[in-house]
Amino acid sequence: MEKYIEVLVKEMKQMMREMKVHIHNPSAYDIAWVAMIPSDKCGGEPMFPKCLEWIIENQKDGGFWGGEDDCNSPSPTAECLPATFACIVALKTWDVGHECMGRGLDFIHGNIEKLLLEHSPQFATQWFTIILLGTIELAQSKGLEIFPKGFPALVKSLFRERERIFERENLTQNYEVALLYHLEAMPATYQIDFGEVLQFKGPDGSLFGSPSSTACAFIATKDSDFLNYLKSMFQKVENGAPATYPVDEGFIKLWMVDLLENLGLEEYFSEEIQKVLNDTYMVWMEDDEENNANLLVVEEMYKDSLAFRLLRTHGYRVSPSKFCWHLSSPQIRSHVEENYEEYLSPMLSIYKASHFMFLGENELENAMSFSKSLLEKALSNNNTYDRFLFLKDLRDEIEFELSAPWLARLDHLVHFWHIQQFENNEMPWMGKACSFGLAARTHNMLAELAKRNYTLRQSNFKDELGKLERWAKKSGIRDLGFGREKTVYCYFASATTCYHPHLSLARLASAQTAILVTVIDDFFDFHGSMDELQSFTAAIKRWDGRNLIRDGKVLFSAVHDHVNTIAKEAFHQQGRDITIDLRQMWNGAVNAWLKEAEWSRNNYLPSIEEYIEVGMTSIAADLVSDHAIYLSPLELSNEIPHHARYEKVSELTMLCARLLNDLQSYEKESKEGKSNLVVLIMKANPNATTQDAIACIEKILDQKKKELVEKILIDYNDSLPRQCKMIHLGTLKAFQMFFNGTNAFDSPTQLLHEINKAFYEDLTMKASKLTPLKDEQSRLDVHVNASMPKENRLASKSQACLRKCNKPSRGSWATPLRGFGFRPRVNLSVLKSPWFNNHITRMRV
Repeated sequence: MEKYIEVLVKEMKQMMREMKVHIHNPSAYDIAWVAMIPSDKCGGEPMFPKCLEWIIENQKDGGFWGGEDDCNSPSPTAECLPATFACIVALKTWDVGHECMGRGLDFIHGNIEKLLLEHSPQFATQWFTIILLGTIELAQSKGLEIFPKGFPALVKSLFRERERIFERENLTQNYEVALLYHLEAMPATYQIDFGEVLQFKGPDGSLFGSPSSTACAFIATKDSDFLNYLKSMFQKVENGAPATYPVDEGFIKLWMVDLLENLGLEEYFSEEIQKVLNDTYMVWMEDDEENNANLLVVEEMYKDSLAFRLLRTHGYRVSPSKFCWHLSSPQIRSHVEENYEEYLSPMLSIYKASHFMFLGENELENAMSFSKSLLEKALSNNNTYDRFLFLKDLRDEIEFELSAPWLARLDHLVHFWHIQQFENNEMPWMGKACSFGLAARTHNMLAELAKRNYTLRQSNFKDELGKLERWAKKSGIRDLGFGREKTVYCYFASATTCYHPHLSLARLASAQTAILVTVIDDFFDFHGSMDELQSFTAAIKRWDGRNLIRDGKVLFSAVHDHVNTIAKEAFHQQGRDITIDLRQMWNGAVNAWLKEAEWSRNNYLPSIEEYIEVGMTSIAADLVSDHAIYLSPLELSNEIPHHARYEKVSELTMLCARLLNDLQSYEKESKEGKSNLVVLIMKANPNATTQDAIACIEKILDQKKKELVEKILIDYNDSLPRQCKMIHLGTLKAFQMFFNGTNAFDSPTQLLHEINKAFYEDLTMKASKLTPLKDEQSRLDVHVNASMPKENRLASKSQACLRKCNKPSRGSWATPLRGFGFRPRVNLSVLKSPWFNNHITRMRV
């Protein structure tokens, strides 16, 4: 590990242990409301005079209060308007700070229309409307002349909007709860039952964790619990009332886990992540319905769907019912549809969670469909400014999530995207009139750590790719003169899904295997004569290539040396000889390629079952997986490859890879007279169209992927190492990426941009703001770079590599990729089920 990365990780771990990763920015709006509370001893004095002092001392130069960062905001935004009104009212209440009041009113008169126009996405939310108009009316009730010439046109339009909000019929209970969250800003026409308000008092004595709502509730009810909450808050928070207190530490920890994984830093914080997830799971399994009744639905949806996604991806058995029940309620569903702009963050979170769907989870199917439709609606209406949880435009993130399914995303590139997005999203949480989020040092530290880690990873990848290219040249594969030489593509698939530093040998083994599989598949498909193919198959079976000539001899020698190298390294790591296992794998794959060659040259169309049995092996998906697994730093017993669950994972990986390939190669293979599942389904069902056959395969593929994902993700407390299953998941992701709507593997240009980002492109981030602590600086020989290069361009070396990987040495283009993987025998249990028969062998059109 780079020394500076080690230092950053150590400090970050310390901050996480002490829960110093976030900050409580003082909220001028909430401080003003607390300042309005009269003393119980003398009604003519404030109960919290320090709040009044804070208001006087913290007015900005422009005459306003608040903003995106209450302490440091250099210029006003629409967000500062309700804070400024509230502070003016607080000063007026106690008849102090007249100069501050005057400057505040001057600011309002000169800027309100401009700010509302410039920041229309911010004030368009109904919550902003309620808060702003509530503070305006409060100021008027105090005798302040806010608008001497009458209300500006934009403010009048907001009053009309508020009338629409409060004239709604059949408001859901949860929506009324959301209104109570803004208790202090409710219009006089909204009849508030404070007896009902007391029912929503939290265990800590607050009203929804909101200082402003709690202050208002105390003024109206004199309930001692409300007062005790406010006093306790000021004992623990130095800078005054924050927008929300206390912050949900469970949510912060979950959000941090998600952030660390998105930035590609989970390898450094595995213990901390596991602790958070264990604690979350314990809470998840408790019956917490009573407490949840006091939460806002928007918060519930977001937090529970985030927890579900993280727990499920880490092997915990959890049900989606905890957050999907909201969408099963007609009232809530209707309200969310009508006010989708208020729910973009939870809908995005639910959509991401729904990708981790297992077979038969219809509620997640519905959740995916519902959330996706609302996210697409937000994009089409250009209305992606988040209204509740995140103070940012969600367009980029929504477009990213909708662009490709989770299984078609390569982890390393996902990290690239999130690292670049992270710098612009410093404030993840939003209160009523201000934002709060990560502490500045936390943010800068994570940004620097992610950038350095990604750059270090890129450096390792480039070194490994160089080794792979030298191997391809030395083995003679690059100079064969036929077929697809896909060195960079194969390594790209391996590196971006199997990216951890300790998996270097596994990456290289996987990529070398994929390169050999591709070239040998091409040799069987169109280059070798039947005599040459049979001779090569016999040589692999007896593991002796003495009678081979020309291309067959080169290929056998490459496979022979590859197997021996892997066996030797595996023996060094595991203390056992796997040579026989590796030879059997290659024997099975070569026999499958020979069978397909015989079918093609004899114009024979096999049955669907025949084709699948051979095709699952010829796609060679688990040949690549198993070679990587043998060289991963795992303690593998002799029984692992024969473990029932391992065999099932392998078979499903092979089947999914075959179906993905066939969906994108049927047109080309039909012209070449080769077997393909699309063609075979149409033959078995004369009335079926091409689209019928494709739809049938897509449905099977969808079901099998869900089944496979469940077997990979869930911890069954058996002896099968999780890393074994995750390598199979990486293989599936590579196939899904190559064949996600097109045949990207055979395209000479489609993947160039992604390969460039993965290996060569610099991260475009701002100059580092991080300064090492003094005790750390003395131990470092390196310093944080002042800035990263601004231009992203393909290195000359990468251009040469990509030209090589997309161009046959000599001769015509080969057929689409048929394989990664092995298996000498295929267990057809994945086929011999009523479900499979109903959808393929007995298809009805």
